[in-house]
Amino acid sequence: MERVFSYSFDQNGNLDLKVPSNIFEDNSDGNPQEPPVEPPASANVIDVTVEDYGAVPNDPSKASQNRAAIQKAIDENNYLVFPGKYYINAPLKTGSSKYTIGRGMRTSGVIGVAGMDAPLFIMENGFNSQFSDMELSYGDWSPGENRNAILFRGQIAHSSFKNLRFISVTRAFYIDPTSTIGGNVFSNNFENLYTFWYSKNAYHLKARSGANTGNVFSNLYCHNGGRDNRLSAAVTPYYFEELSESTMIQLNAEWSNVDSAFHFKYCRNINLLSGHIEGLNMKNSNMGLIRVEGIAGSPSQKGSLRIQGLDLYNVSCDVPGYVFQAVNNGVIYASDMNEQVTQGNLRLIHTNSSGEDYFYLENIRYRSISTIEPPVQLNANGKPKLVKFNDEDRYLIVPGNDGKYQITVENGVIKARKI
Repeated sequence: MERVFSYSFDQNGNLDLKVPSNIFEDNSDGNPQEPPVEPPASANVIDVTVEDYGAVPNDPSKASQNRAAIQKAIDENNYLVFPGKYYINAPLKTGSSKYTIGRGMRTSGVIGVAGMDAPLFIMENGFNSQFSDMELSYGDWSPGENRNAILFRGQIAHSSFKNLRFISVTRAFYIDPTSTIGGNVFSNNFENLYTFWYSKNAYHLKARSGANTGNVFSNLYCHNGGRDNRLSAAVTPYYFEELSESTMIQLNAEWSNVDSAFHFKYCRNINLLSGHIEGLNMKNSNMGLIRVEGIAGSPSQKGSLRIQGLDLYNVSCDVPGYVFQAVNNGVIYASDMNEQVTQGNLRLIHTNSSGEDYFYLENIRYRSISTIEPPVQLNANGKPKLVKFNDEDRYLIVPGNDGKYQITVENGVIKARKI
């Protein structure tokens, strides 16, 4: 309805416009009407719930009915609320401009029925979407290959995944390696995520096509149970491949048997801030809690990681293990690490003779680490693998008549030490 108001200018040129106090009254019925705030872009109704489409909470026998009802609700609405927990027996498909919202990760969500070995959600070419405030889990603990709670296909971009709890999964997130439409994540937020009881990786992102870039990960947590009650197989909580230009804040790898806690393969411009490792058992020899790889045989294509703040607590080495591992042209920059209450043989650095690998380590505090030096000290180009350790800069290795010497600068004085 159009309203017309008169106006005038005073002698100083100021606008004199008086708006009646009842401007928002609807004259058709006399009830005051507030102006809409960000009205929906389509005809979809705000706060539609899955129960409006016939989904029944807390009943495994309704899994087939729920799956059909929820899929129809997703197809017909951009904003969909899950007020309770709903069992399903087959994946739900979603895509762009879809808001999948719960009412709390302990009180609402989607549960795969016992024996289901398939994703809960398949997200294809998802732009400007959101998953939040719910639990995504399975009704039994039966480690399979395909219990990837959210499976990505195509490009997933400008979307948000926050306040989610994953239980009894193969992985919380996974990019489909068989997708015919490719797959990568671009400019997304992953925030306040919890994963309990996982059989492969808590979080696994390997680009199917293109690269994973521009993402922010904050407050991620994973846990596989206490030492006397956990999955016996070794897992890798965090696995990233071809990831770039991304920031990670407060990522926690806790209470699991592991190969590595963090594995970065051909990643670059990655910043890990305030990482936390606790209660892990290292199960395989010559592995690092933090493993960084480049591309083998290609020194110009290095994988790199920059760490600012890392706490290690109560790590048990069932076999000799390492904190940092750089192989196949890997580079690690780490500052401000604190280690305590380690059991077994934990060493600082692992690398091998192939590739150009470098470590820059500052303010490394430790109590139980047994060995600092890497097993291989020099790259093939004669430069040291461990370039910097705390206050010691290892600038150069040069040949002498009786062997090789490490050249350092200490308090302005150049020193040569035979190695």
